[in-house]
Amino acid sequence: MSFQGRKELLARVAPRYKEANKKQNSLILNEFITSTGYARKYAIRLLSSPVIEIKKKIKRPRERFYEEKVPGFFEADLVAHCGWSMEGSFLYTLVLTDVATG
Repeated sequence: MSFQGRKELLARVAPRYKEANKKQNSLILNEFITSTGYARKYAIRLLSSPVIEIKKKIKRPRERFYEEKVPGFFEADLVAHCGWSMEGSFLYTLVLTDVATG
């Protein structure tokens, strides 16, 4: 079943589910799970709570700062050579890598 089909089925079944008694809810839920393939808990959550439509966010074009390979921009990696425990004294290694030159 397609996503749109599941959404339409949910819109039809949810009002019936909310007005039914406990025994009828179990039957409605079983039918809904069989039709959609959803997990039981997820189906209960969908049928019990109101469906909220999420509007698509408008993507604004942004400048890309990281595409340019100009010397002077570094990636830093700090490694603690301590094994499994941070106790005691041990050695740190700091590696700076220029993004442009590698």
